[in-house]
Amino acid sequence: MKNKSWFYYIVLTVLVILMILVANFRFKSMLPSGNIDIQLVPVIAVTILGSFELTTALLAAIAATVILLILHWLSWPDLLILILDWLAVAWVIRRHPEKTAPQSRLISITMGLSQVASMTVIYLIIAWAYTHQLTGVWSFWGQFFPVAILSGLLYALLTAPAISFVRWLLKISGDGPDHQLPADDDNGSVEIDLSSHNSEKSDDTQDKG
Repeated sequence: MKNKSWFYYIVLTVLVILMILVANFRFKSMLPSGNIDIQLVPVIAVTILGSFELTTALLAAIAATVILLILHWLSWPDLLILILDWLAVAWVIRRHPEKTAPQSRLISITMGLSQVASMTVIYLIIAWAYTHQLTGVWSFWGQFFPVAILSGLLYALLTAPAISFVRWLLKISGDGPDHQLPADDDNGSVEIDLSSHNSEKSDDTQDKG
C-alpha cells in the first residue's frame, strides 16, 4: 500500500466537513408523531466509503457522525438508517473491492434499496409504537412510504456521480485506484512458447529432405 499524498487527506477532510454541514439541509414531511426528513448526510457518508480505503473511510464517517450527534443534528431514526446503509454498502465493497465504475453503480443501487428498506422498517416500528394498532400503522405507511421511495431514488441517482467525481479528484493527485494487473498475470493470460515446437518441425523437414 503506497503512502497517500496530502491532497488525499484534504479531500477526505472536506467531505467530512461537508457531511456535517449538509445535515442542516433537509426535506421535511409531516407525520402524526413528528417529522420525517430526507437528508444528504447518507450520500456524503457513502461517497466517503466508496472513494477511500474502507478503514480510513469508516473512521472518518464515524467521526463526522459523532459530531452530528453531539450537535443534535442527527435524530436516532436517521442514525439507525445511516448505520444500515453503511452495513449494506460495506458488504458490497467487501465483495467487490475494485474501485471501478460498475462498483460505484452497484454501491449506488445498493444505497437506494437499503434506504427504502431501512426507512420502511424503522418507521413501521415507530408507527406501531405510536399507535399499537394496524389501522394506525397503515395510516403511517401511506405517509412515510412515498418519502422512503423518493429518498431511495434520490440517493441512488446522486451516489454514483459523487463517488466518480471524488475518485477523479484523487486520480489527479495519483491517489486514485490502480487497476493495472501485474505483467505476469495480465488478464489471466497464459504465454505459450512455440519456439521449441517450430524448431522440431524444422528439423523434421530437413531430415525428410
